[in-house]
Amino acid sequence: MTDPPPIRLLYLEDVLSHYEFVCGILRPRGYDVLPQCKTIDEARTGVTEWEPQVLLADLGLDRRDLDIANKVMQFLADLRKDRPQLTLLIYSGIEALNFSIVRQALVIGVSYLIKEALQDLDHLDRAIQCAKLGRGVVYDIQAAELFKRAIEVQDFTPQQLKVAQLIEMGMQNVEIARELGISSSRISQHIENICKIAGLRSRGEIPRWYYTRYRTGSTAE
Repeated sequence: MTDPPPIRLLYLEDVLSHYEFVCGILRPRGYDVLPQCKTIDEARTGVTEWEPQVLLADLGLDRRDLDIANKVMQFLADLRKDRPQLTLLIYSGIEALNFSIVRQALVIGVSYLIKEALQDLDHLDRAIQCAKLGRGVVYDIQAAELFKRAIEVQDFTPQQLKVAQLIEMGMQNVEIARELGISSSRISQHIENICKIAGLRSRGEIPRWYYTRYRTGSTAE
């Protein structure tokens, strides 16, 4: 029986020592870690040329640069549309966690990994395998009180959250179905599930619920 082919992973990281550290974790576990990409443009070219199965991106938030982080998130959002089969993870230190970035990640289906979790060297591999199942997941943030609601988001799939976001923006079911490329009946099913999980009575309560929960971070009364 032949071994499975290695998983091709592209790593967006501008610090060589961090890149080498991740290589040291993943290469013995059957990953083909592609050459280091230090910029978004390099990563964009690398995705086209090398066709990785996984993209891991350091947000750079340890430098407190939300502008860079938001540019990375926009790059990943574009990739999610163009290459839905590509597994996407973002990566930052626990001291640099940012609630708005976590919410963006979960809405578009990007997993969020905390660097401190890599003290357990198997953790990155497990995180990638879970992310390959197609859900946005937050890893190892239970110590951060600020992110209780981000953990709650895991009850929803990325597509359910996207439907809720578009409803909050004022779109009708037919428009949402067209935007997401799925059937209107599927939208109705998502709405039913959102209401059930969130404890809402009807579609009409979704806009206020989404706004208070995922735009302001406050709790609806």
